Amino acid sequence: MRTRMSFTFLSLLAACGPSWEADTRKPTPPHRTGAAHDSILSANEKPSSGPATGFEADSGAGPFGEWGLALDLEDISAEVMSDYAHSAPDTLEVERSIRQFQLRRGASDPLGWPPFLESVDAYLTLPVDRLRPSPLIRARVAAEFELDQESRRPGGAPPELVRMVQALVARIDRRMRDLQAVGRHEARAGAWLKWPLEAGIISSGFGPRRDPFERVVRFHAGVDLAAEEREPVLAAADGVVVFAGPAGNAGLTVKIRHAPRLFTLYAHLSAIMVKEGQEIGRGDVLGLVGHSGRATGPHLHLALIRDGKPVDPLEHLEETVFSFSDRRTGVGFGKP
Repeated sequence: MRTRMSFTFLSLLAACGPSWEADTRKPTPPHRTGAAHDSILSANEKPSSGPATGFEADSGAGPFGEWGLALDLEDISAEVMSDYAHSAPDTLEVERSIRQFQLRRGASDPLGWPPFLESVDAYLTLPVDRLRPSPLIRARVAAEFELDQESRRPGGAPPELVRMVQALVARIDRRMRDLQAVGRHEARAGAWLKWPLEAGIISSGFGPRRDPFERVVRFHAGVDLAAEEREPVLAAADGVVVFAGPAGNAGLTVKIRHAPRLFTLYAHLSAIMVKEGQEIGRGDVLGLVGHSGRATGPHLHLALIRDGKPVDPLEHLEETVFSFSDRRTGVGFGKP
């Protein structure tokens, strides 16, 4: 499989030639791709407005920036990626492959495709008890995003690449259904967060990804959940609001403390309906979905911060119903 895939794709490269030149155009609007990505807020950037004091002392931000968005890989990747050490070696390998794929594609390297496709394909052959949903979602979103980038180049994406990516996405969807079937019968350890939206699309996962604005790869310290503008945003768990207001590129943001060093963050809102110091119950309305700050479309950026480090929220969200479609990118969740 690996030899055949590499040979096929290298043949494509020879035929494509100049069509692989760097693309400097703006990212595809959300209404075309179904994706919505938040912007980048570096570890050292401060919000352009909002309180200057009273938040930092117990923010849970640690070295990862106050607002829990996305950060330069060289600043945090070694520490945060070490958190994957509890995962099976197969999961670690596919996570590394996704990361390298995004780095190489950020540099417009067409040779980034074969090892990524082969690694994910091998991961999909594992028994269901050795799979995790997070890397599958990240792989699906990354593949669809990069294929969309290729389709907007002169001449479009090579047909063989389109076919291979579509086949990969279909296999990911089948294995996600397998995981979902298992989840209906087995309680998932650590699933304590309520989904903050009744329904939506997981348009960007946790971990390294290519910034849709700047085309550089940074660590995305949360998940993006695309939804209709002004959909209610719900608290994922009981807690106390420690921040509610504008937060620079993150837009209107709410941050909740659930324990001394455990926080959730909800960014890019169109409206905030709580205030600092307010006690919040699981499922209470915090605000409305929007695209405030720097964003390409309406969505919620959800971050989970534990002991000053970002944690993948998908590993701690309760079981839900996933849906899949070849007519849109991303993975649907919640009520149809």
